[in-house]
Amino acid sequence: MGKIIVTIDGNVPSKYAHSFNVMKMAQGFSQCGHKTEVVSLLSWPIFKEWFKIKNIHYHYGVSKEIKITLLPVCNKDFYHKTIGAKGFNARAGRYFKKKKPDLVYCRSYLSVIECIKNRIPCIIETHTTLFDHPDLKKVFELSRSEYFLGLVTINKLLAEEYSKRGVPKNKILFEEDGVDVSQYNINDDKLYWRKKLQIPEEKRIVLYSGGLYKEKGIESILKTKKLIKDETILFYIIGGTSEQVAEWTSYVDKNKIKNISFLGFKPNSELPGYHKAADILFMPYDTNMNYQVMDINSTSPLKLFEYMAAKRPIVTSNIPVIKKIVKNKKEAMLARPNHHADLVDCIYDLLNDDEKADKIVNNAFKLAEKYSWENRCKRILGKTTEITI
Repeated sequence: MGKIIVTIDGNVPSKYAHSFNVMKMAQGFSQCGHKTEVVSLLSWPIFKEWFKIKNIHYHYGVSKEIKITLLPVCNKDFYHKTIGAKGFNARAGRYFKKKKPDLVYCRSYLSVIECIKNRIPCIIETHTTLFDHPDLKKVFELSRSEYFLGLVTINKLLAEEYSKRGVPKNKILFEEDGVDVSQYNINDDKLYWRKKLQIPEEKRIVLYSGGLYKEKGIESILKTKKLIKDETILFYIIGGTSEQVAEWTSYVDKNKIKNISFLGFKPNSELPGYHKAADILFMPYDTNMNYQVMDINSTSPLKLFEYMAAKRPIVTSNIPVIKKIVKNKKEAMLARPNHHADLVDCIYDLLNDDEKADKIVNNAFKLAEKYSWENRCKRILGKTTEITI
């Protein structure tokens, strides 16, 4: 067993996807048998968020064995910053030096610099396309250090760009996002979860869970639902802030779209039950819009892996970041991007053909294990660490 610290310079706890990546990676290292700690920023807004959430482990769906340490900064950033507060990384560096971990897994650039300064082995994970960020440039410059064990990213295009910027090729790892498959080792009875979650037992449920940014395909979901006149088919949408839910509810009312329920944000621990309650898990993409909260060409579809582990058939869009993982009619139904009628056809196809749906479910679940956080962590440690952890 080794000691691993997973660190980020803020937004723990939050509803942002990168904070879930951090916590799930900590879970993966823990499942590999390592003593794991998460180190992040404590500020006044973070404190209020922690107080509101109460149970941070339940919020992220991770084991209570994972220690979470939030380090405050003693300057004016304490009162308003949720990420990137001045002085945090220096304080974190002193904490690393005191704790003497075998490895620090970094989700902030400056923490890498602190680790190398203190001769502590480190790995950085970054998904950014902002290649000229000044702090990232410093990481590139230090990437040949013996204490810099590797850079992990989620797309080959990003990996190639980081290599061009000076990171040694043998230190760059491409790994898709992951899923905690063990979370889905629960009752698989659809009716059990519908009774528990007060979802109509006699209806057919198409469910989406995730962010409610427009870039996440929410408008495509609603436009698809408008084409479905069958009132036995209900759409459930999980996620988002109260403001986003209000905005999309107004859109639904304005466009007279029926049989859609917005359930708001749910803790990660509760998502498997909702997924199990569904007939179809839905995640369309629109390639015509200007993406700002994500890069559709370099993202890794974390939601897809969760859907695969849930043992429910998936309908999504035939775009490169999806079809490199699942094949049409094998592990999912892939509709033409921006074709809502195609999405409707895929939904009806699965609802009316149990044999096809079961085949897709079984194929997807077999593939899900490959993408578990635990296996992801094993591969990263196996490729980067020559030290004994």
